[in-house]
Amino acid sequence: MKKIMIVLASLFAFTFTAKASDDKPITFDQLPQTAQQFVNKYFGDRTISLVKSEKDWAGNSYEVLFSNGDNLEFDKNGVWTSIECKATAVPDAVVPKQIVDYVNNNCKDATIRKLDKERRGAYEVELSNGLDLKFNSSFELVEIDD
Repeated sequence: MKKIMIVLASLFAFTFTAKASDDKPITFDQLPQTAQQFVNKYFGDRTISLVKSEKDWAGNSYEVLFSNGDNLEFDKNGVWTSIECKATAVPDAVVPKQIVDYVNNNCKDATIRKLDKERRGAYEVELSNGLDLKFNSSFELVEIDD
């Protein structure tokens, strides 16, 4: 009986995982309005290569890929969740001021290359010098990885 349950559980997990992600290309106009405004305001000078909708168990999310390698991720409401800039810095205007101040005061020669916003208000930051910083929802530094 245990073997049957393990096999059934494994089959269910495999099936769920196989169907967990369903990506499809969409047009920029199909992004939520909030995401469109964000892209136009902070990344309007970049050329968009691909926009896609990702459907998974948690709902829809969106990703915008630029020709220079930068990419943005948005939740189902069009609110950004991740910003990654390969060759340039993440625009200071989208980074919380406390994080910009910390980086400017403590990592003077580094720029922010990636910024992830977590569900509970925490932030993960990757710097151009290889450091990874984690801030809690009060913008207190809680971890440094190199």
